[in-house]
Amino acid sequence: MSGFAGLGGFGGGTPGPPIDTGGRFEFHKSPAAKDWVIAHNLNFRYVLVQVVDDSGNTVIPDVHYTNANRADLVFATPVEGTAILRR
Repeated sequence: MSGFAGLGGFGGGTPGPPIDTGGRFEFHKSPAAKDWVIAHNLNFRYVLVQVVDDSGNTVIPDVHYTNANRADLVFATPVEGTAILRR
């Protein structure tokens, strides 16, 4: 979506270090935010996205597949947790 372009630091907070394990990418977000921008570098646009909050609950965001190496996640309320992306 064009609304995400050029917004450095979109969503606030500092993400934890990303973990790239081949066809899988793990992203940690803290503090909680409604918008997560994930540069996953999986070279595949329509990745599978799974999000688990810090309490262990599955959370379902709106996913915007920006390009082959980035996905933007939008939540109804701020979420702190982990996103796992797979090719």
